[in-house]
Order: sequence, then structure tokens, then C-alpha cells
Amino acid sequence: MSTSGSIGEEPAVFAHHVRALLARQRREDEEAIAGSLKRTGFRAQGDDRAARGPQRRQFTSHRERTVDFHAASPLTRRDRQTGGFRVPHFDVKAVVAIHPPSRNGVAHSRCGGGGMSAAAHFDYVTDGARIGLATHIDYIRRETGVADPAGEMLLDMLDEQEMRADLNQLACYTNIPGGWDRARSLFEAAERAAPPPKSHLLQASTAQVTSFEYQLKFGGAPTWFREMTQRLQAEAAEVEREAIERGRPERHRTVTIAEVSGEEAYERLDWFERRRFARDLVTWKQGRTQRSQHRFVGELPNGLSAVDRHEILSRFCGTLADDGWMVVGAIHQPDRHNDRRNFHIHVDGVDRPARWLDDPGCWDFEYVERRNGKVTHPKRQKKVRYEAPPAGLLRDRFITIVNEVVGDRPDVVRYLHGTYADNDIGLTPLDHMGNRAIGLESRGIETEVGSRNARRIFTDEAAACEKRAAEAEAALVSELALIRTIVANDLTAMAAVERYERLERRLIRRRLQRELADVVITMARSRAETVAHTLTPTPGRPVTPRKGDDQLLADARAHLAWVERNSPTPDEREAARRVEEALAARAADQWAIILSATVHLGPAPAMDAVVYVPRHQAPAAAATASRFDGPKRDRLHAWLRKHAADGALLIFDNGDARLGHSVPKAIDTLMRQFADEPSFQRLLLMERHRRADREMLSGVALSGGTGRASSGSVKPRAVAHASPLSPSSTTTVQTLPIPKPGKAEPSPTVLATTSFSPAASRTVAPSAHIAARQADRKPDISGSPPDKQPNRVAPSGPDRAASTATKDASTDRAPPAPDTAEKSKVSIFDQASSLQTADAKRVAPKGPTSSAPPISLPTKGPNASPSRASGKARRGRRKEDWGTPAAVP
Repeated sequence: MSTSGSIGEEPAVFAHHVRALLARQRREDEEAIAGSLKRTGFRAQGDDRAARGPQRRQFTSHRERTVDFHAASPLTRRDRQTGGFRVPHFDVKAVVAIHPPSRNGVAHSRCGGGGMSAAAHFDYVTDGARIGLATHIDYIRRETGVADPAGEMLLDMLDEQEMRADLNQLACYTNIPGGWDRARSLFEAAERAAPPPKSHLLQASTAQVTSFEYQLKFGGAPTWFREMTQRLQAEAAEVEREAIERGRPERHRTVTIAEVSGEEAYERLDWFERRRFARDLVTWKQGRTQRSQHRFVGELPNGLSAVDRHEILSRFCGTLADDGWMVVGAIHQPDRHNDRRNFHIHVDGVDRPARWLDDPGCWDFEYVERRNGKVTHPKRQKKVRYEAPPAGLLRDRFITIVNEVVGDRPDVVRYLHGTYADNDIGLTPLDHMGNRAIGLESRGIETEVGSRNARRIFTDEAAACEKRAAEAEAALVSELALIRTIVANDLTAMAAVERYERLERRLIRRRLQRELADVVITMARSRAETVAHTLTPTPGRPVTPRKGDDQLLADARAHLAWVERNSPTPDEREAARRVEEALAARAADQWAIILSATVHLGPAPAMDAVVYVPRHQAPAAAATASRFDGPKRDRLHAWLRKHAADGALLIFDNGDARLGHSVPKAIDTLMRQFADEPSFQRLLLMERHRRADREMLSGVALSGGTGRASSGSVKPRAVAHASPLSPSSTTTVQTLPIPKPGKAEPSPTVLATTSFSPAASRTVAPSAHIAARQADRKPDISGSPPDKQPNRVAPSGPDRAASTATKDASTDRAPPAPDTAEKSKVSIFDQASSLQTADAKRVAPKGPTSSAPPISLPTKGPNASPSRASGKARRGRRKEDWGTPAAVP
């Protein structure tokens, strides 16, 4: 945000509360939003961190972990995306078989785990979809809040059995013949058929370089250990160099220090295991090998029936089966440990067609024959291949299927294709948190992945507040730029514009500061609120008691009470609100002065669209959308705003526009591609209108004659006022983000844009109503303050009319008639937001011309045409002889 003199000196709203809360907040959490706070006027905390919570600790064993309520929690229980559209979670993971280093067929003890085996994951997917009696009763208990659904006659046991059978039948899908046991054997066989890796990796953290060097001091270390230490030292030196360049603390990472065979990996791991202080220095990771299966996880919209969810599952799995996959899919419903809306699908797939062979009793890809002394697989079929990585393709398929099933239901969200960045959504993707990390975080215990996600969440919330304020300031600047052009010759109105701008900027800044203070308060409460929610039982969500839960709950409530004491009180919030209301009232008074200066301006006559004449004749560009169109439009907008006023660079000739010879060829290419779009037409028409006004004023000045001008010596000149805007364009609602061809519809949160319609006329509300412009243009980001008021409030209603009449009386100007005043509120912005075209082959057909009265320029005063009278005669005029300034567009 831009800052200016008096605004920068004004203390930030709730500054002392923010400082008190951040004084104990974890340093990493404060740094995540420190940039937003400093840019907004909050003071930095400084280097004195003695009273601060401990700096980031190393996450060790569960027994050593304690709860620090001054650290932010990622479990905010708020939707990061709201509205009718969202970017869904859809994960594709290629799974490989685990082949740990072994000796005599026995795997090393430190190389266990590595994820669920194919058989175990198959059981997890299929068993999780089957609904038992206890599971169904628990689901009804969560939905109704009744402790005993059967006793309360909410559940008929005979109907329940039939209902569960139907749900279980709709919850699974497979294209593998022979039953569930045969399907399970397919995934087990695919895991066995994957060859072992050719290499194994030994890894260590750069933070352990000192321990490696310590082991070398004992002597007797093998040569390979020295080589591993040297590689780790080089990586640690690189981490230190990067930290010095960034001016930040070192960020240690896990690096590979040895790539060996399976036997060598077993021997080296055994060497570390025999040494007491070196057991945890290295970790094992399997090298690259052939994948055995793919696992898909996709979220389902809330509000669908069991039949709808089954249709989505069957259609998605059907597309995989058509490609040649062998798949098993299941629908998992929420349980007592997660959100009641957590319906999602799990799909396990093998990307190779397979057929069961009854004679040998195995799958075709397992059948082997020896030919010419070599082992061959004569019956194995080829794998499914795609021209591009399949993750993006399959994600698009899933989203398309979901949107087709959802249809036009207003109560069910629609999914957006692409990522947050593709859809211009200001959110940072979060790392996946497994059940273990979520379980620890729910009881207040920090995890690495949870801390990273928490910082990203609150950074996004602070950035969203800044973005709303920046958009409000941009709208204010664009609006006042046009108003200054219209009332350029009215000194009173120009002074009102300057005062109005200062007041509006103060309002925007104060509301931004208040929103950021709420983000800090939410961060300070997050971990304690999560613990309190976890340890407080609700119907359908019992809490399994553990040792120390009572003390943990008491500590969480004590922390919430501390945050409440250091947060703004209701009286302080009311005082801040009254200050903003006073500023808004003062801004309304200034806006009334601006409107009163434009009462005599009626609807302007129509103006043709500007046709761009390319400087270099070239074949027309293909009319296909590109992901680079947005940056190219931004570049052209920036160039026009900077250079459009230069007559040597942008030339108008009989309604056409062309570029000067010194303009880069890239701008000519961009103009050829985008000049016909409404936003660029408005810029070009506004500039042509400004130049026409300047030429008109110059003509009046030259025709003023010599000697002193009198009130009756010069006849007011009628001016055919050409406006860049017309009432023939229609306001449409363009949603964000704009989908690509064949993609889902865009977000319902809207951006008012101008499109051209040959039939409908346009009624435009005053652009000064910034509150209307403050509607979010993207899917909302959670964590925004609950009072989602716009950052700017335009004066409206009787206050505006009263202040207008008062100002007119103070300036000896007759107040406008009520109907004329109402029209004047729209007329200026019709000129600023409409576009009239005269040729249907260009942008839009020509609309009806305006019957606006001609504008009379003052014959006296500082805004009159220059006189050739002597300076002495001009200085001798009395102030009473000056005419009333008129607003000239």
C-alpha cells in the first residue's frame, strides 16, 4: 500500500494489543506476517526477545514434546476456500515395492516400514468403505446429536440392515473379475513382480555434521565413513553460505551422502548400529525402482447423495478401465475423528492390463518361460502410456465428472480446474498431514509439517487483507483520475477531490490495520482453541481420556483468557468504529461538493470505438487463449498508463489510433492483439477525449481577443462534448477465475466488468461507491475478520444530499433540483464506465445520441480564456468580477 505524510504518522489501530500478543508468540510465526504488519504501520518487535516463546526446537521423540500455546496451529477448523467454487484436493501417488537391504534373506532392523504394503492398503481401502452396524449408529449419532438413536426410535433395526446393504453396494467399484480375493491377489502379484532397486541411499541431516566429525576423532573409522563425512561437510558449507546470502538463520536439510548396493548398505547400517552415539546419524532410503501401483485420493462435494457419490466413483474408475487400468475404488465416509463433510474416494490402480490364467494359477504378467537361457514373460501385456504425465490429465477427468454430476445445484460447490495460481487464488498449497501429525497437533503437540502449514495459513490471511486494501486503493486512484479530468477547471471541486482522497486512504488503512490485528489475535488463539475443541466431547464425538488431559484443558483455557485480556475490548472496537464513521461522513461531505460541480453535465454524446492501425502489417494472430495473456495485458495496460499522454508515442487520426516510430515492436504486437478489448478501448477513448478537450480549450483561448475580457464581450461557446463512454454497453458479471476451454465454470464471486451488447442500455451506479467494488473477486480466504466490510464507503443517502445543499449555499451557487441531482450522480460515471460504438463491425453498434446541453465555459475568472490585456489591467480586477468556475470535462 502506498503511504503519505499524515497517514504514516497516525498510530496503527490496536497497535498496543498486537505488540502485546506478538511479544510471546513464536518467532517463526511472527516473521510469517511481519512484512504485512510493517507495511501497514505496525512497529517491529525489535531484537529483545527475552520474553518471547522459545525459538524453533528440534522435534524429537514423543516423550520429550511439550505443548506451547504461543505457537500457531494449522487446525483452524475454518475453510480456507469459501463460496460456490473451490480447488479440490486430488492426490496421485506412484507406489513402489519396498526392498530393504538384507543379509541371508533377513532385512535390516532399521529399514522397516516405508508405507503400507499393497495388500494392507487394499484392505484399508475396501474395509473403510463397508459400513457396519456400530459405524452406522455412530454416524446417525453425529448427525442428530442423540446419544441412543435406537432407543429414541430414530433407527429401525430391520430398515437399518437393508439400508446398510444398499450403502455398502454403492460404496465400492472394481473392474477385476473373480471377486475381492482375486482383486487383492492382483495387487500382491504386482508388488512381487517389481524388480529390486539397483542402489540404496544413505542420508543424513546437515545439522549432524559436528557429530560426524566427532566420530572421526576416535580413529579407526573406515574409509567410506570419511568420504561420507566429507560430502556432508560440503553440503553443510553450502547451507551456511545460503544463510549468509539471505541474512537468515540456517535451514538444515537432509542430503544423500552415499549411494551403495544392498549388501554395502546393510554393512554400513550395521556399523552405525554398533556405535552408541552414531545410531541415529544416518537413515536409509530406497533407490529408484519400478512402480507397482498408483493410489488416488479425491475429495467429494458436501451435499451429494450416496447414488451421486457412486456415480462419480464409477465414472472415474470407468475412464481408467477404458484406458487399460485394473482398479479398485471405494468411498470413505467421515468418522468420529474428522469433519462430517469428509466424504472422499480412494482408488488403487495397476497401470497394466492383466488376465488371470487358470492353468498355471497366476496372473499373466507373472507367468515366465525360459527361452534361449533367458527368463521371458510371453503373456505380459504392455503398460498404459500417456503422452504427458497422467496426474494432470486424471485430475481434470475427476473434476469434470464431479461438475457434471453436481450440475446446476446451487447448494453444492463446483470444482475448479488447475491450481491456486492458475485460478488467481491467493492461497499457498499446504503439505499433506497424515493421521499421526493431525493427532499430535489436535492435542497441542507441534510437528514439522503442522508448523509449516500454520505459517502458510496465517501468511495467506494477512496477504488477503493487504490485497483487498490494495484493490480498494487502485479503484480509488482510477476513479479520481477521471474525476480530476472532468473537474479540472473547478478549483473548489479539485480541492474537494484532494480532501476526499486523503480521507478515503485513511479509511482504507485503518480498516486494513484492524483486519491484521484480528489475524494476530486468531493466530494467538489457534493452538489453545484446537486443544479445547479436541478435549471437549460432543454428541457423536466422544473423547478417550488420557493422563494429563484435565491439566492440558485447564492450561488451554487459561491461555485463551490471557489472549482475551490482551485483545481489544468491545469499547475499544466501538471507539475505532466511531472514528471510521466520522471519517466516512467527512468523505461524504467532500463527495457532495464534487457532485455539485458536475450537476450541469448531462449524458454525453456517443463516440465511435477507436480502431487500431498496426504499424507493421502482419498476419492475424490465432484467437486461442494462452496462459500468458494475463501478463501481456498487464504489460500493455502499464505502457498505456505511462505513455498514452505522449502525442509522439500514441497518435490519433480521424478516429484511428497508431503508434509512433520509437515505440517498441512488442507494444505494436500487443495492441494488435488486445486493442479491441473493452478495457483498452476505455483507456484509448479517455485519452482521445482528454486531447479533444485540450484542443477545444486552446481554441477558446486563441479566440478570446485582446484587452480585458468582460462578462458580455465573449459569447459562450457551445462544445460538442465527446465522451469515452456511452449508455449502450451492458454490465455483465464475469466470474473469476476464467476457465480454460472445456474447463469448469469460474468462481461465483464476481467482478463487474463491461461487455458490449447491441441491444441493452446500461445503468451504472456511481463508481465512487467503493463498497460495491469491495466484493471479493476470488474465492474467499478463511481467517478474514468476521466483519467483512469494504475498505471504502462512498457517501450516499440523505447525508450526501444535505451536504451538497449546504456546500452550494456556501459558494453562492443555487442547489440543483432533486431530479437533476439524482441524474448527476450517474452521469459522470456513465461517461467513465460505458463505451458507445458506431460501427457494428468494430466493437458494438452505435447507440442513440445524447441531447445534453452544451457546456458553457466561463468568460471571466481564473478558468476563462487568457486575455491579451496587460498584466497591470489584469491585476486591477476585483475579486467580485471573477465568474463562477465551471467544471469542464
